[in-house]
Amino acid sequence: MFFLLALCECDREEREGQNFAAGYGMPVRVEAAADVPGCFVLGGQFYGLYYGLAEAYAAATGRELDFSAGALPARMWNDLRNNGTDIGVAMSSEVEAGALSLPVLTTGYVVLAADTPPAEAGGLSGIVGNGKVAMPESFVHTDSYGMVLDSLSGAQLYVSPADAGRLVAELERGTYDFLVCERGEAALVGACVPGLREVYAFGERVEVSLVFSPGNPALYYDFRRWFGEYRQTEAYAALQGAYCGDAAGGLLHRVDCNSRVPGGISVWDGLIREVGLREGVDWRLLSAIAYKESRFRHNVVSPSGARGLMQIMPVTARHFHVDQWRLADPEVNVTLAARLIRDIEHSLQFAEGTPDEDRLSIVLAGYNCGIGTVRDARRLAEAEGENPDSWAAVSHCLELMGDSSYVCDSVRYRRFRGCGETFAFVDGVKRKYYNYLKAVPV
Repeated sequence: MFFLLALCECDREEREGQNFAAGYGMPVRVEAAADVPGCFVLGGQFYGLYYGLAEAYAAATGRELDFSAGALPARMWNDLRNNGTDIGVAMSSEVEAGALSLPVLTTGYVVLAADTPPAEAGGLSGIVGNGKVAMPESFVHTDSYGMVLDSLSGAQLYVSPADAGRLVAELERGTYDFLVCERGEAALVGACVPGLREVYAFGERVEVSLVFSPGNPALYYDFRRWFGEYRQTEAYAALQGAYCGDAAGGLLHRVDCNSRVPGGISVWDGLIREVGLREGVDWRLLSAIAYKESRFRHNVVSPSGARGLMQIMPVTARHFHVDQWRLADPEVNVTLAARLIRDIEHSLQFAEGTPDEDRLSIVLAGYNCGIGTVRDARRLAEAEGENPDSWAAVSHCLELMGDSSYVCDSVRYRRFRGCGETFAFVDGVKRKYYNYLKAVPV
């Protein structure tokens, strides 16, 4: 199917041959290693101080941000050396002397526990006792990890590659009794998940640096110049407060309550994953549609009668032989959306070799404005001598279908005046989907 992870792969060969100083509208490519703390996902979106800095720099220079996290450290360093990425994010202790680098985050680790109050005496060993303690991979690179190994002889220790969101879910379920967590992540998940408490703070401070490709020193010096100015602004103070101060939970006002899921996209992740796996549709694409259609609210009914998470019309329910009253059931609603996507793609019969980007755009247009309208636009494209499998051609013909001065005598088609809404839907869903592809694993 076209909606696979391959959609987010970048054309690196083309980008690597271009010059940063000349611009060319190239994105700023930033890659954070998996063993670096302080980057987390909430509602399918990256957050963290160095992510915020990269985002602000990209905006200031008029470029897009191509950010990824969780790469194996060896791969990140290799990409950096070979110009496969512009900026790497690494523990400062791992940066070689003389490298083009800039420290940007000083943080530390704390221990979180669920509702059960731990013992108060005896320091960390007295708090933990013989409990089960989960730790992220980044913690292994600190001196505090050695202290934990030495002092918690009675505890069961687990080092996990999972992100903070998944580890917190395990903490809630009782898989672990305690969780070691970076301070910014701890503040965030504490604001999202009721009942979590900080029970211990390690005194050690750890530092994270941005490391710049040696093949592009111009970027390093430009970033340093920008950063020197930016750190004097209120925006930078707010960024520091959100991730290094006491206001970490304050960023939640930017996130819908149904999307406040650390490490995931929405409160419906489990259901949407299950449906996506069963129906053969990437669950992150389904989530992107749900975000665009309803902001993950399952009880929304539009003026036209579309219902639920995916805004399914009663006529769609009848098409799949489902009683329309069942559209209120989130599982039925998402299942019909997945089947509709598969139905649209199958019925359009794209030519072999049609680019995934075009497939995705045309299918999403069919989801929004109806497969009949998209069929008309594709027939019109053929009549105009254009490629009916090209989104550029199909979108142009959707516009022509709304132009009362336009006439094509060789093809029968219905007038369509909703192309603006359809284009906004396609663009919005694709942006969310590509963000989810980068931020949230399968």
